[in-house]
Order: sequence, then structure tokens, then C-alpha cells
Amino acid sequence: MADPRIRTIKIKTGVVRRLAKEKSFYEREVEAQKVRIEKYKADGKDEYDLRKQEEVLNES
Repeated sequence: MADPRIRTIKIKTGVVRRLAKEKSFYEREVEAQKVRIEKYKADGKDEYDLRKQEEVLNES
């Protein structure tokens, strides 16, 4: 049977990898949302739609 310390290290390494992946996903999501907001502003979209998109950005 494997050493319990190795098992613990593998679990913790998996957690770190997952969190790093999640962080990069959220960063990409924020950038995409910023682009969407700029497009809404450039297209002269409704103020309500623009505010809702800004709320989505603030939630990220």
C-alpha cells in the first residue's frame, strides 16, 4: 500500500491544479464580459441591457 503522505500530497496537488484552472477560466470570462460591454456601448444598446451586463461582470 502507498504511503499516506504521498496520497495526501496527490490530493492537495489536484486541488491546486483545479483552483488554478478555475481561476484562469474566470479571468477569461471577465475579459469576454468586458469586450461584450464595450460592444454594447459601441452599438448604442439599451441602458438596461448595458447595466445588466455590468452586473454580470461585477459578479465574476
